[in-house]
Amino acid sequence: AAGLAALVAFNVHDFLDGVAIGASILTSTELGVLVFIAVVLHEVPAGVLVGELALASGKGRKTALVAGASIGATTLLGIVIPFAVGEISSFLRDAILALATGTFLYVGATILIPLSEASRSRWVTLSVVFGFGLFALTAWLIEVSLETHAG
Repeated sequence: AAGLAALVAFNVHDFLDGVAIGASILTSTELGVLVFIAVVLHEVPAGVLVGELALASGKGRKTALVAGASIGATTLLGIVIPFAVGEISSFLRDAILALATGTFLYVGATILIPLSEASRSRWVTLSVVFGFGLFALTAWLIEVSLETHAG
C-alpha cells in the first residue's frame, strides 16, 4: 500500500512538473529550456527510486519498470495540457510557474541540502553542488545564445 501511495504521489507531482514545463515554454523559450532541464535532472532519479520502491515491496522487474516509466509518461502528458488548452491567461500561467518554482525551492531546501549535510559521503554534497552549477551554466549558455542570435 505504501508503494502504491508513493507511486500515485510521484505521478501527481510529475504531472504538475509537466504542466510547468508546458506553461514555461509558452512563456519563453529560455524559461522553457531551463524548467525542462531542471525537471529532467530530478525525474530520472525519481523514476529509479519509484522502480526501487516497487522492487522493495516485492513486485517484479516488469512492474518496477512500468512504475518508473509512468513518471515520464505523466510528465509528458502534463507538458501537452497547456498547449491543448490553447491560450492560457497570464494569471494562470504565472500561478503554475510560481507553484513549480515553490516546489523546486522546497525540494532543494528540505531534501537536497539536509541530505547533503547528513551524508557521510562527499559525493552527495558534490552532486547537489553540481546540479546547482549545471542549472546556472545552462541559464548562462541560453542567455548568451539568445544574445548572439538577437544581435
